[in-house]
Amino acid sequence: MRYLTILFLSLFFVNAFAAHHGDLDHETTMHVVHAWIKEPLPGMTTSAAYLMIHNHGADADRLIGVRTNIAEFSEIHDMKIEDGVMKMRAITDGLEIGPDERVIFKPGGLHIMLFNLTEELVEGTARVVTLEFDKAGKIDVPALVKKVSRKTEHHH
Repeated sequence: MRYLTILFLSLFFVNAFAAHHGDLDHETTMHVVHAWIKEPLPGMTTSAAYLMIHNHGADADRLIGVRTNIAEFSEIHDMKIEDGVMKMRAITDGLEIGPDERVIFKPGGLHIMLFNLTEELVEGTARVVTLEFDKAGKIDVPALVKKVSRKTEHHH
């Protein structure tokens, strides 16, 4: 069974990559890579997703929403130190990404919060996160679930 799971995931990622890069019109394409979801600790109902977005277009675009079928709702969040205290806030008006700009979602910074998980997230499995852009529309992104040790984890 594990062999079939690995085979399925391999085919899924190859097809997703090929479909994403098969578009020759890179002037209007938002490229999303290195997507992963943190495996939550036992009993936790939240998690976070991380990735990198590169705007290959000549114009700015705005990430206006995130969706996934593994959580009841998801939000774009940022973490910043204010008055010596790390604070997390939802980004409710979207996130502008300029031409040729790369935006990295990582622990301790920008991330996608996944609230009220609807299924178990196990290391080595893949899930889909849908990003919605103002101009580029919706992009389905495969994200691998990874286990993060408490020693190396800074936030989420």
